[in-house]
Amino acid sequence: MSDNEFLLHVIKLFEDVEKTVPAQMWFIKDANFLHQYASRNIITLFGEAIIKNKKISKTLSNELIEKINTEEDQVVIENLQVIYILKIYRLKNNQLVPYISVKYPLINPDTNNVVGVLVQLIEISITNLNQQIFELYGKKFKAGLKIQLSKREKQVIFLFLNNLNSQEIAATISKLEQKNISRSTIDSLFVDQLYPKFDVFNRPALTQKLR
Repeated sequence: MSDNEFLLHVIKLFEDVEKTVPAQMWFIKDANFLHQYASRNIITLFGEAIIKNKKISKTLSNELIEKINTEEDQVVIENLQVIYILKIYRLKNNQLVPYISVKYPLINPDTNNVVGVLVQLIEISITNLNQQIFELYGKKFKAGLKIQLSKREKQVIFLFLNNLNSQEIAATISKLEQKNISRSTIDSLFVDQLYPKFDVFNRPALTQKLR
């Protein structure tokens, strides 16, 4: 079976699975990181553009997010590695929802070539988001950075790297902790705590340091 035939075969399998398990959230990209399949639940949440444009839907994406997604896909393909990423996705109704994104390499057994990436989204409860942040990102922050970060700073960095603005970060943390956090509090945390710790003066520079 050729690589293209194998990819089409996998897509057909997932189309058949979807008929019996419609709530599943999967999409498939080819080796060029273009979307070739998305389950109906994905399309319902994120919009038709995710397939029609063969790229991430505008409801999910800006230039930075697309670059990050491509880098993740490259890791999967080059290292033949399954990766787990905690993300906040913006749905087409502008709702922010946390998901675990699991990415698998698709390997054609007849050629041993990687023909694409299979992505599964698993929704998690907003009440469990704090736990997931520290389980998935606590070690990463500790190992990758020599800077000491508070619990609040880790929360804000995670949400910031998921492309949330200050108002959205404040609203998300307010839900997590069931207390009111203002936008000005988040703005002050960036200016008074994160910028000095990372020796930067604005958010684009902070993004570069964190990536």
